[in-house]
Amino acid sequence: GAAGGAAPRAMAARSRSESPWFGEGSSESSSGYAMYHSSASRKRAEQDSILLANRIRLLRTEEAKTRKKIADTEKKTKEVVDLRRRAEERRLAQEAEQARREQEEAELRARQQQERAQQQRKLNEGARSVKEQRIGASLQVRHERQEHLLAIEEQRQ
Repeated sequence: GAAGGAAPRAMAARSRSESPWFGEGSSESSSGYAMYHSSASRKRAEQDSILLANRIRLLRTEEAKTRKKIADTEKKTKEVVDLRRRAEERRLAQEAEQARREQEEAELRARQQQERAQQQRKLNEGARSVKEQRIGASLQVRHERQEHLLAIEEQRQ
């Protein structure tokens, strides 16, 4: 049972990357293992360094893309806000112009109404004057006729 017990101990002492053919206690195999192990560690460290550098480069590229997207979005947002502001200014200007026109039209209508009322008053005054003249003329003719009839009657008597 002693030989069976030594074999597992020897296997337990070696790492997975170590070849099972190297014997125990040999100075050549220990220094070779150390060189192999340090070389493998260096290669792993270099690979890890390259992977990290690549990852950092990718993250920086993604960050640059994200910053560009943010800048583009901010630019578009500003353009939309400016567009809406200009549209609102145009709308307000149009409303002000429409109100000005309506005020101008209302003033024109009021002036025209006053002119029509004044013309109507003049026409009414003119018509009244003509009517008064006719009435006056008619009364005068009646008066003259009565005087004439009276004169004729006085002559008959």
